[in-house]
Amino acid sequence: MKPMIAGVLAAAVISVGAWYALGQLGLSSQNMFSGSNVRIE
Repeated sequence: MKPMIAGVLAAAVISVGAWYALGQLGLSSQNMFSGSNVRIE
């Protein structure tokens, strides 16, 4: 049971870290796939 919980926690930490890092680099899907005429700022 402990290895399964550790695996789920590791996956969550990796996914949140990747989401944050890619957002800081400007590689979010909102920035990559929307044109200037679609963005609402």
